[in-house]
Amino acid sequence: MLRPILTGVTAYISTGLDYLVILMIIFSRVKPQDRWLVLIGDFIGTLILVGSSLALAFFLGFVPTPWVLGLLGLIPIYLGIKLGLQGDDDDVAAVERRVSPGD
Repeated sequence: MLRPILTGVTAYISTGLDYLVILMIIFSRVKPQDRWLVLIGDFIGTLILVGSSLALAFFLGFVPTPWVLGLLGLIPIYLGIKLGLQGDDDDVAAVERRVSPGD
């Protein structure tokens, strides 16, 4: 009973610290007048992730056999292979212009 709780707390703290560092980097690189956009985006993104996770957990509760859930592990493998073959299509210059601090 205690082991799953400790595992969950440890995972939450480790991802929370990582997330905090990433947010600090983003806030330091965004123009001061645009920082509220980062905050709003953070809240909306968190709501979408939590909501979709809850909905997916609810619907996956109806799957009759547990081995079917194991097939979901193929999704990140597919995405990794796709990214490795096709590459990243982000426009780096546009992203850097958007997050660079203003003068």
